Amino acid sequence: MKPHMIVENAVASARINQKIDLGAVATSFPEKTYRRGKFSGLVFKMEKPRSRLLIFESGNIICAGTKSEVDAEKAVMKCVGELRKAGLLSSGSLEVEIRNIVASVSLEDAVVDVESLAAIEVAGVGIMYERAVPRGDLPYG
Repeated sequence: MKPHMIVENAVASARINQKIDLGAVATSFPEKTYRRGKFSGLVFKMEKPRSRLLIFESGNIICAGTKSEVDAEKAVMKCVGELRKAGLLSSGSLEVEIRNIVASVSLEDAVVDVESLAAIEVAGVGIMYERAVPRGDLPYG
């Protein structure tokens, strides 16, 4: 059987070359979460594409919770579009970069050489292996 992969989370970062007045964003979008003094960013939740964006005064935006690179980029573009439409941003440049993708893979009955996977970790890919059988129940011979 072929391995089946599911993207669980795609994370993107964006940089707008201007400062963002988070107080003004919170006033224009009262449903968004901004707790000045507790966290330095504003949480901008979106339903389509389903995501959470952290907006910082510096002009940095972090997008998490999407299920693909395309949706992460769409979420950033939609958020920035809403801020521009509300008159909170000028039409300056925007840089979006995918930072991380978390995926799960069902290997079914595949044999995996865990020693060979350790070398991949050096390249920046993390691997988490979950046993189907608890450690104490494995037959050792």
